[in-house]
Amino acid sequence: MIDISLLFPSELKDAYSWLSGVGTWEEYEASQTGPRWMHIGIFDDGQPVAVISCELYGEKSQYCGFHISKKPHGIMSERLREIVINLAAMIFRQGVQIATASFPFGNEGAQRLVESCGMRFYGHVGDDLHYLMTAEEFKETHERAKKAAV
Repeated sequence: MIDISLLFPSELKDAYSWLSGVGTWEEYEASQTGPRWMHIGIFDDGQPVAVISCELYGEKSQYCGFHISKKPHGIMSERLREIVINLAAMIFRQGVQIATASFPFGNEGAQRLVESCGMRFYGHVGDDLHYLMTAEEFKETHERAKKAAV
């Protein structure tokens, strides 16, 4: 059974262990702390399988960066996609205008996930690919999908 709960930055050790090249635990924890962050833990039968960290930024918090850490083979892609889409719907209802995601080139799982959620490629910096979706694009894409499902 999948459960979802809010996490404190001190509870992100599982997410940290699934990442590479993010520095020490202390550096990672410090970078994920503050009022602009919300961390959501995803658990399967009580075991952590993914963490979605949402970072609000911009002058009026009009942007939200999704940071997704996933245990290898820990959660089905379709289930994670549903959770990300529901979270995006929530943040757009709260006034966020643009959702973004960035990940290293070659991370095909991340690329499939964000594209299946409706995000589009908008560029790269160094080895990181950047994707985004506006609130209006989300509304159009997901309302069309709901109508097609009926």
